[in-house]
Amino acid sequence: LPSNVSPASHTPGAAAAKREGVKRDTYKDCAELFQPIVMEHCGRWGPAALHFLDQLAKRARVSLPDVTCGQFRDHWLKRLGCELQRGIAFSVCHNAEGWHRSNQHVEELKFAILDFV
Repeated sequence: LPSNVSPASHTPGAAAAKREGVKRDTYKDCAELFQPIVMEHCGRWGPAALHFLDQLAKRARVSLPDVTCGQFRDHWLKRLGCELQRGIAFSVCHNAEGWHRSNQHVEELKFAILDFV
């Protein structure tokens, strides 16, 4: 039977890999200069992005001899993952503020939430 469930729900990283393909198609005119960097909202990186980060780590070893490739990669995976989550939090808070100001029934909603909790 055909399934309506997205392959991304069954295969870790499928959404990132698919988006990398979309980006490659979008920027195919500059494929020699373009490297798709894709991270899913929960932090999973696309395969091309991981490869790029690995290559960067190998090159960084020349300038940073005391830092291993793994340390360099782990640092940037964590750092960029934190920035992604910060961006998501900002977006959620910004949208919630706009919704709050435009809603005439905020007091009713507050009571409904308090009753639910």
